[in-house]
Amino acid sequence: FMAVFVATDRVQHYWWPGRCTDVEASRWTPIRELLQRIDSFLGAALALVDDSTTVFVVSDHGFGGPRPATRCLNPLFARLGLLRYRQDGGQLRSQVWRHLLLHGRRVIPSRLQAPLARALPALRLRATGGGLVSSLDWPHTQVFASPSGIDVTLNLQGRQPGGTVSPEDYHHLRDHVREIVVNLTDPATGVRVVRAVRRCEELYSGPYADQAPDLLIEWEDDALTDGLRYCTGQEPVVVGPSESPRSTERALGDHRAHGVFIASGPQIRAGGTVDGARIYDIAPTILHLQGRAVPEDMDGRVLDGLFVPRQVAEH
Repeated sequence: FMAVFVATDRVQHYWWPGRCTDVEASRWTPIRELLQRIDSFLGAALALVDDSTTVFVVSDHGFGGPRPATRCLNPLFARLGLLRYRQDGGQLRSQVWRHLLLHGRRVIPSRLQAPLARALPALRLRATGGGLVSSLDWPHTQVFASPSGIDVTLNLQGRQPGGTVSPEDYHHLRDHVREIVVNLTDPATGVRVVRAVRRCEELYSGPYADQAPDLLIEWEDDALTDGLRYCTGQEPVVVGPSESPRSTERALGDHRAHGVFIASGPQIRAGGTVDGARIYDIAPTILHLQGRAVPEDMDGRVLDGLFVPRQVAEH
């Protein structure tokens, strides 16, 4: 049995208390009270299960403050001649669609929102992910970052509609863009703001790997402010918040890579810790607990450090 709580994601997006670290402070009240309610649910659930039941508490990501600098990637690419924005009002139309979406969420009953989104996929795309699509001059765009700023895609011929980058130029351009992103710094401090930039084949495999972004960015969250600086060897290029697209939502918190994992049960080593656990280790670990074979092509590993020695020996 599995239960999913989406509310923790939503409340932290909109009520993250900034740099306030005192969890008893009033700014933490919405998040703290929600976690207390989930804790009460867990107490009730644990009272219903017997001693042979194993329980996992898993989050698919962690949380932290906003990262406005990540929205500066596309303006930076534009300044470097790798991307061009449309001049015919495409950005304004995308903002209008997003405002209409937010207004609709407030006035349309929640039970009707999902059916409407399924019935009108094109309108939903314009309002959610379509802002980037409608704002770029695609015949003059070689690369673009996602709105979240965590990945970069080349506008490749034969893959993207109206692609501009030839397959022969793909690897050279990708390496050039990677060099740009790796060397980004904070304009105020000069500290590098990117920990790593990985090529898609370093992380993904399988028949759909070609649908992954070409570059994936691991940001130095503690070093991020609200701007980016790239030094070309001549005049440095600096992009500030005035050039980056503003979100129409009042998001105060953003995702982080490190989340929560807790395990309890008769096979679990009480008081133990597990280092290096990843989200895709959960599925093979559950199969192991159920006494089932883990498919050879499944990502992840069994977190055998969780278990008491007898469990490991018998399986």
